[in-house]
Amino acid sequence: MYIYHTHNTESYLPFLKGETNPNNARHSKVNVTLVGDMFGKALDQQGIGNTVDKTEIEKRLVKKGLKYPQSYNESRLVVKEALAKNDDLDYLIDIHRDSRRKKDTTVEIKGKKICENCVCCWEEESKL
Repeated sequence: MYIYHTHNTESYLPFLKGETNPNNARHSKVNVTLVGDMFGKALDQQGIGNTVDKTEIEKRLVKKGLKYPQSYNESRLVVKEALAKNDDLDYLIDIHRDSRRKKDTTVEIKGKKICENCVCCWEEESKL
């Protein structure tokens, strides 16, 4: 399993003092990469092999003079390189955060509040 982050600085409003716009919730340290790290560790505990990629896509964009909407093109290059180096990668997971507010992304199950998850799956190997 290969875990990566196209928008690696996506962060969360509760951690960003003074920011109220979810679309501007970005931070170099407190961001979705921490979720990827926790997910990778949880997979390790279950004996599931994984790699958590640390590529800073947004820094690559700046270095190449590319704009934010080109993030997916850049992360595609990173994923293609990983696939070329490892034939055993069966799953590629790009972790993002939702820009919706907590009240809209939290559900209660058996009295316990948990976050909703959205998983988008596709199989288009030839177009990667």
